[in-house]
Amino acid sequence: MMHTTFSSLSSTSPKLGEMALPQKLLGTKMDMPSTPVDSVKFGKTADIEFNEQYGTIGSAVWSNDVVIVPVYQTRGKFVVPKNMQLSEIAIETIQAMVKESGFTGKAGEQLTYRSKPKNQVLTWIGLGERAKTTPQKFKTIIETYLRGKPRQNMDDVAVFLPPATSALKKEAALEAIVSGAKQATYRTPIALDSKIKKLPALKTVSVYTGQNPMPKWQTMLNKALAITTAVSEAKDRANIPYDHIIPNEDRGMKVARIAEDAKALDGKYKNLRTTVQDHHWVKSNAPLLWAVGRGAEGVDPPKMIKVVYEPENLDNIQEEIALVGKGIMYDTGGVISKQDHMNNMSKDMSGGAYVLAAIEAIAKLKPANVRVTAYVPAAFNAMDEQSYVPDAVLQSDGLPVVKMDHPDAEGRLALAEALKLAKWDLRDNAQGKEIPQKIISIATLTGAARAAVGPNVLALADASKPGSVALQAQIQKLAKQWDEPFESLPIEAEDFDSIQTKGIDYAEISNIGSTRGIRGSQGAGAFLNASLHDMDRDPFLGDYLHLDMAGVMDDKNGNATAHGERTLIDYVMDEDQKLSTARK
Repeated sequence: MMHTTFSSLSSTSPKLGEMALPQKLLGTKMDMPSTPVDSVKFGKTADIEFNEQYGTIGSAVWSNDVVIVPVYQTRGKFVVPKNMQLSEIAIETIQAMVKESGFTGKAGEQLTYRSKPKNQVLTWIGLGERAKTTPQKFKTIIETYLRGKPRQNMDDVAVFLPPATSALKKEAALEAIVSGAKQATYRTPIALDSKIKKLPALKTVSVYTGQNPMPKWQTMLNKALAITTAVSEAKDRANIPYDHIIPNEDRGMKVARIAEDAKALDGKYKNLRTTVQDHHWVKSNAPLLWAVGRGAEGVDPPKMIKVVYEPENLDNIQEEIALVGKGIMYDTGGVISKQDHMNNMSKDMSGGAYVLAAIEAIAKLKPANVRVTAYVPAAFNAMDEQSYVPDAVLQSDGLPVVKMDHPDAEGRLALAEALKLAKWDLRDNAQGKEIPQKIISIATLTGAARAAVGPNVLALADASKPGSVALQAQIQKLAKQWDEPFESLPIEAEDFDSIQTKGIDYAEISNIGSTRGIRGSQGAGAFLNASLHDMDRDPFLGDYLHLDMAGVMDDKNGNATAHGERTLIDYVMDEDQKLSTARK
């Protein structure tokens, strides 16, 4: 549990450059455990403590090792703000530096003044034009600056919030600072010590708001920490190779491990309930998921994971949201293997990593009006004598009969079972009441999505129902501020037609059909929609949206991106805020 003591800055401290620096920052630090980066070898990354301080930019901040003042671009010469409480000599020196460097505050531009008493650093960082400074751009500027100072004297850093604009509100700016600092020190839990030592030795970040203490700042800080921690946790789970065994732990990143992670949430948060169904349940109740994972029955059998968040007052629930994430812990491609395309298939469970990280953040943020359930159909798509093969016929209660035409189109089979379970759970929860129901699935589903929208865009596939279109628009709007581009790939009648098993008496739909290489992402979306609605025999009456994240699964270096993680959490909190407003 984090605690922050708020306090104001002293106005009687001496000016920087005149005499000895004042006492350390007023107020106490949070009681988060702090782990110095250089002591970490395996299993952990640095925990950064975050302070909050209030008041104008005054000389009490000069007790920090580094002070960062973000500024928007100016058309003329940059002038040191009067409230910086700098000595006349310091101001003259800085203005000479401005004249020599031509500093105007362009995006990423830096102007650094180093004080002589304790070799402390004051850096102005350019944000660029006000109207074009998004939270993601601000976050990147902070992260780039901090990451570029490895092993330097940066234990304690102060960062000032820039003036709010329509493009960068204070809440988003605070999250950008927290996220930038955390990601600047991020390494996977299995990072080598030699790699970690290249990161900044950052322990404490103090954020100065320039305003008097207000309770909302604590709420804003908690949200920023919850979201940025979720991003790191999603990356952690996706980045660990499937068969890597962490020293002193008898676990790799397996189906068993992600199930243990989900169970741990149950004991950690009172508002979460976790259910993990074992392979015996899967075999009887989710045959499509069983087919995908039965090849690994002897070493890492499939499981169905469900984590439910409920607000304290169940009578306040006005909306049900299900988040479904693909949890294929490793994908060999099945008996038609990927051959040399199996690299990074440990990240085929990224969708599952996303929704587990999201549900934990939601438990911390405690929305009052929504119930949220995360589903992870988890399996290892392995090859052995009982692996499913092309031409297999797969039957599951409540789903269309499937002709299995390609074993590497396994994710949609696993998701179909989770979507069915989500639909039935939502119906039971509603108990006949008319309550809005939303399902969002996210998965590294098709290479076709990457081909269609590129390597930096997450594809949206929907059935073009009015409610789904509105859901899509809301998701895209929320994602825009964090520069997490989403592009729509609407599902058309031809996509549903492409998966029909015409002329075959023993099946209704194919798991790939005629979409191979052509409209592949839309074909997969059609399969999920057909499964969710059971060919219109048992339709889901709520809104559904599928997010195909295959193109944004990893960056150019093969590291997980967590692209879209913030958007999932922001969507839930945005819905809760709307419901709270409507209740008033």
